[in-house]
Amino acid sequence: MAEHDEPRLSAVGVESFAELACDAMDLFCLADFGGRFVWLSPRWTTVLGWSLQELRSTPFIAFVHPDDVDKTVRLVETLAAGGRAVRFSNRYRTADGGWRWLEWWACKGADGLIKATARDETTRQESLRQLDRSVRSLRLAEEVGNVGHWSLNLLDRAVYWSPQIYRIHGRDPAKYRPTLEGGMEAFHPDDREEAARYLSRVVEHREAFEFELRIIRADGEVRRVGVIGRPELDDTGERVVGVFGVLQDVTDRHALHERLSHAEKMASVGTLAAGVAHEINNPLSYIQSNAAQLAEELSVLTDVSSSARLRDIADMIDDIQEGTQRIGKIVRGLKTFSRVSERREENVDIARTIETATRLCGNELRHRARLVVEIPDDLPRVVADEAQMVQVAVNLIVNGAQAIREGDVEANELRIRAGRVGSESIFFDVADTGDGMSPEVLRRAFSPFFTTKARGVGTGLGLSICHGIIHSFGGNIDVESIEGKGTSVRVVLPVAKEASPPVEKASPRTPTPVSKKKAARVLIVDDDAGVARSLKRLLREYDAQVEVEARDALRRLRAGERFDVILCDVMMPSLSGPEFYAEVVRIDPELARSVIMVTGGAFTEEGQTFLAETAAPIVEKPIEPALLREAIEARLQARRG
Repeated sequence: MAEHDEPRLSAVGVESFAELACDAMDLFCLADFGGRFVWLSPRWTTVLGWSLQELRSTPFIAFVHPDDVDKTVRLVETLAAGGRAVRFSNRYRTADGGWRWLEWWACKGADGLIKATARDETTRQESLRQLDRSVRSLRLAEEVGNVGHWSLNLLDRAVYWSPQIYRIHGRDPAKYRPTLEGGMEAFHPDDREEAARYLSRVVEHREAFEFELRIIRADGEVRRVGVIGRPELDDTGERVVGVFGVLQDVTDRHALHERLSHAEKMASVGTLAAGVAHEINNPLSYIQSNAAQLAEELSVLTDVSSSARLRDIADMIDDIQEGTQRIGKIVRGLKTFSRVSERREENVDIARTIETATRLCGNELRHRARLVVEIPDDLPRVVADEAQMVQVAVNLIVNGAQAIREGDVEANELRIRAGRVGSESIFFDVADTGDGMSPEVLRRAFSPFFTTKARGVGTGLGLSICHGIIHSFGGNIDVESIEGKGTSVRVVLPVAKEASPPVEKASPRTPTPVSKKKAARVLIVDDDAGVARSLKRLLREYDAQVEVEARDALRRLRAGERFDVILCDVMMPSLSGPEFYAEVVRIDPELARSVIMVTGGAFTEEGQTFLAETAAPIVEKPIEPALLREAIEARLQARRG
């Protein structure tokens, strides 16, 4: 028989086979072991698009997908060798260039031909592949989200865990069989009763549930998980036959939430501190101002009398002034640390920054270590934001103090040094003799939310924030640590191009000479009557007048009354300092040049923005007489000029 000749079939065989196949949905065929179809049912044309002649005239292996050729050839060879019937799947090329999945059942007939049926399984195969992709995507999503799903069949108490549930519990799927009892025992002993209540409600009342509780992993680690579940009902919709749910490890998210809550509380404390500082500054201002006045009056009396009692009174006034100055420094430091206004760049004195920070951190240090500060007098200033630099210094000092255990002050030390680095930079170090850091902890020292402190002691944000602040001003911050010996943090910052020297302050015991030529009119606007009266007494060499209501002061100005200098408080209840200043500008722009703003701390956004942007001079409470008089004289000189 020629290679392409069709083998002869008995008429009965062909007719019976054809009769069976013609009306069937499946594909029927006869093929020889030379690789060609001998006969095909009409359905082949419908499924593949080829004519029966095209299919018979071409070796059938030519229609098979390249990836399936080897498998198909091996199975044909198996049949040729007398093997048993085979079942397999492969892809066949269609007339339009596509591919259809065919599932085969084939055997070798007594006449030496391959008898086979095939079924178009393309839709099912696509569904299976889609299902496989969905399963893989679900597993990947569960792994990325650290969430898994579970189910409980109440009829046979069978429990199913997805792979991620095993991972969350630290269990090996090959060795551990989940059960209802085991799942409940995985909860923390203090949380099991609550978990059981949720499960009971879903069964008894068909209520969905959602809760966060603790579990104990197989390795003993305690993790926090969020669980959501819903009931599964039978066909009648009346009976609960199962529970389906998801479980997510929320330990890190929960810790992050707690840290952010702590950070928000600290921000609230900062805002509260600014308000408290403002309230303290008002009475402190007139105490300090009146003490300065008493000192001046007493200095006149001591010049004409050598009474020991007068000298004692003078010493008491000195103590009062020293005390108010100390309170003033603490309040100024509190204001600086708690300032929440937009950052502003200025020439910052690092020595003053460290002084403020150490004063604020006194309680942390007192029972842990001796404080040693080594800062040269000629240290140049840097361009930075003073509040942020105080924040950096406070963080570093608190970290250093908390690394030292309490109880042995003399054996421990926290040393702060500062100095120059070449001609264009300065440094300051904060070094402690505490526990130090391991190499692993040191490597993550600047990572946000990383902390080795106990819960409630640290947020893990301190060094990360310091790193961001210092780098924003063009500086660097580095940490060196030896476990068991201590840690040193070095900050390096570029020097300001034009660093102005600190303002020299006059001694409170030195009275300011009163010039008879000074008769300038001064209007004092402050809602605190005690502050206003003390300022009037302090400025007795001027024609000083007082208004405790800003609206009354504006009425006088609108009526045409004029003053050489106007002292106005920033924070006032009925009409704020910024609003008063804006009205003065509207009344007479030239008159606005006479205004000096007085502040004990701006704790509103309006006040902070105004102080950051105003061109008016600013005098801070508690007021130092010499600085106030300098500001007034400068304002008078500017108006005369």
